[in-house]
This record gives sequence, structure tokens and C-alpha cells, in this order.
Amino acid sequence: MYQVITLVLAAILCHSGCAQAKEKVFGIGLSRTGTKSLNASLKILGYNAVHFPDDETYKDMVHATMPFRILKNVDAITDVTTIPYFIQLHQIYPNAKFILTVRDKEAWLDGCSTFFQKHPPKFKLKNFIRSAVYGCLYFNRERFSHVYDEHLRKVLSYFEDYPDSLLILPICDGVGWDPLCEFLGEPTPSVPFPRIK
Repeated sequence: MYQVITLVLAAILCHSGCAQAKEKVFGIGLSRTGTKSLNASLKILGYNAVHFPDDETYKDMVHATMPFRILKNVDAITDVTTIPYFIQLHQIYPNAKFILTVRDKEAWLDGCSTFFQKHPPKFKLKNFIRSAVYGCLYFNRERFSHVYDEHLRKVLSYFEDYPDSLLILPICDGVGWDPLCEFLGEPTPSVPFPRIK
């Protein structure tokens, strides 16, 4: 009798946990494309989201440990930490949602120029990710222009076969809740969409 009760309770707990579980969400936009705003919006929608994960994730990256351990405890990761791994993350989490935040290229280059001058590489994770994504540690307009075009091409090419898994979200152009909530199947919040610079 005790064993039957235990199994029933376990099934109830699993069902209730499964009903509340959210699919993984990965922000795969480049720096300065609204990734912080995306992270804040996901938190408002009830996702346990992290922007630019910590040193434990750095250890996973340098040792090619996939999936990242942090994904046991979070629903979403935003910022450039996901970019070198988005195809592998999609293979591990085939039902995950991927959000490509985009911005006008010239405005993006100007924004990156200012940001990268104010925020030089200071710690291992930032150095590693900048090298992996941009191929350099410091802003170079020609290089960043190439990376912008190549990243967009690669994302669009890969998700051509998985159109329901990708949302292109131009947050910097004022786009917010409607396409994001429709894409994630979430109700639209009554609060304004967060705009974080």
C-alpha cells in the first residue's frame, strides 16, 4: 500500500512539474541588439533567464561540456554566450526556441564602437566569448561588419529547415511583446516591454 501511495504522489508531482516546465529559450543576437531587454522580458514572462552566464559556464565552454550545467537550473540564456553553440543547443534541445535580436547594421556598428571602448576585456569569459564570436578582443569596424553579415547568414540558413524554432526580433526598432508572446505561446503582459540600454 505504501509503495502504491508513493508512486501516485510521484506521478502527481511529476505531472504538476511537467505542466509548469518551460521549453528552453536561447537569445542568439549579437552584442548591442537588445539582448538585455530580451532577458528582462523573458523574466517578466516567468522564465528563469540569465544574461551572460558566470564562470561555471566558462569552464563548460573551454572543456566543450555540453549541455552547459547552468541549463539544469535556468530556462533561458541570452547574449553572445550562446552564439558559437546555437546549432548544438538546438540538436540537444530540439523543442527550444531561438530568438535572434537584430538592429540596423550601421547603428549597431556605432553602438559596438562605443560599448567596446568603454568595456575592454577584463576577465576570462569575456575574452573567450569575444574571441569565439568576433574573432578579436577589441572593436574593429571591418571585422564586426563581416561578423554581422555572417552571423545573420548562418542563423537564417540553419533555421530555414526549422522555421517554427526561430524568431527575428528587432527590439531596437521598438518591437516588443506581440511577436515575442505569440512565438512563445505566452499571454501578453500588462506592463510595458522593457527597454534596457
